[in-house]
Amino acid sequence: KDPSDGIKRAKTPKSHGHTPWAIEEIEAFRAYWPLGSIERLAFELIYWTGARVSDAVRLGPGNIDRDGWLTFRQQKTGGEVWIPFNRALPEFAEVYAGDLASLKEAINARNARHMTFLHTRQGASRSSKSVSQWFAAKSRAAGIKGRTAHGLRKARAKALAEAGAAAPQIGAWTGHESLKEVENYIRDFSKKRALSRTYEEQKVPTFPIKFQKEAK
Repeated sequence: KDPSDGIKRAKTPKSHGHTPWAIEEIEAFRAYWPLGSIERLAFELIYWTGARVSDAVRLGPGNIDRDGWLTFRQQKTGGEVWIPFNRALPEFAEVYAGDLASLKEAINARNARHMTFLHTRQGASRSSKSVSQWFAAKSRAAGIKGRTAHGLRKARAKALAEAGAAAPQIGAWTGHESLKEVENYIRDFSKKRALSRTYEEQKVPTFPIKFQKEAK
């Protein structure tokens, strides 16, 4: 007899996965971990690129090409990604030029001369599993609970959506193969933007009736 007969599956709450970081949490992490620390470099690298940890741990100076792109092939999907680094930013990303500047400052402060940016003190590359757990612990140390490195990836996609980037542009930056999740960021922001508009912006311009008659 099957002992599980008659047992109903417990209902589990629907989860949206890793939560994107809020602006306040981003500022709190930067305030706690100074430039020159490996924690700050890991944060800035993942936040600017929107890369998965499995890709971020493999990034280094060799990933920056002659045209100023930070480029790499994703380990999970095999797709290539190009992110502006030493070149003019696309118009929709100009508002985040400060994030790129912070990443460059973090790299220069570490004075890294190794194959990868996120190397150990001995110069060895780090594993993605250890970095994920390590980064979550460093976030908690800064007073930020329940946030992960993957949440920074989502935060970058959300930021690009808020800047007005189209789904293909966001996907090209973050390396999403499917645009379904990217479209969710855009849709959520579109709702927020519609509710945030001022009264004057929401008014539909119309002509008085007498002016309409005169125009006819």
